[in-house]
Amino acid sequence: METSRQKHILLLDELHKERKPLTSLLRANRFRVSYATSTKQGYMMAVTLQPDLILIQTSTSTADSFSIFRRLHETVNYQLPAVIVLACSSTLEVRLEAFRLGAVDFITNPCAPEEVLARIHAQLRHEREMRESNNDKVLQTPQSESEVLLSAAVRQIKEDLAAPISLKALARSIGSNEKQLTQLFRERLGLTVFAYIRQLRLQQAKRLLAESQLSVESIAAQVGYSSAANFATAFKAHETMTPSEFRQQQSAPQPDDQVFASCSASATSI
Repeated sequence: METSRQKHILLLDELHKERKPLTSLLRANRFRVSYATSTKQGYMMAVTLQPDLILIQTSTSTADSFSIFRRLHETVNYQLPAVIVLACSSTLEVRLEAFRLGAVDFITNPCAPEEVLARIHAQLRHEREMRESNNDKVLQTPQSESEVLLSAAVRQIKEDLAAPISLKALARSIGSNEKQLTQLFRERLGLTVFAYIRQLRLQQAKRLLAESQLSVESIAAQVGYSSAANFATAFKAHETMTPSEFRQQQSAPQPDDQVFASCSASATSI
């Protein structure tokens, strides 16, 4: 069953002055929106943040606008999400190239933001139906109600890790209650619900620190901390070192703060 989490749209946008009407409409319809202003930035965010859909908004009519497709196709173990292209003008050659590279839709401007929203909804609905159909074929039915509830709770937490989580709301979303859910986590996982969430957030943070070039501030937002300072305090208490020290220990590339400064705030869950 589809959860109520916000779907994540990555907007690769070259039309800076025309971004606001579309992003405002998406956010009003409960989409989480991150945006990038260059192919390099968009590529890094697509790989790191794993959005549900990428929307490429471009003013050009050349195939050069689609270099992000080629980069993502060459990325090991990366599954390209649905990609919609929104262009001011285009030739038949460019439209065919976009579809050949993996676009699922191509919209020519001028186009009302409401139509773009409708196409996004249609594509995500199709993706969900395909995913549920595949899951029905490969997933085994859990053997007990407890397994069903635990699996549903864990899935909900993982899918909305960046958002503030209320125990009451989490329990209600899976048809349980706070007492039952707390007991279930203690019995099956040996942790409280919030200890489990904290563990997941720190695990995800360690992965992002080791494998990405996102800034510490951006990583803090992606794993559900209200500030980099709060994130650093929690991380040090668990790992006995700061996030920056951990990153250095992993010999990962240093974060490109200049590239990501403009997007760290927008990558936060709305």
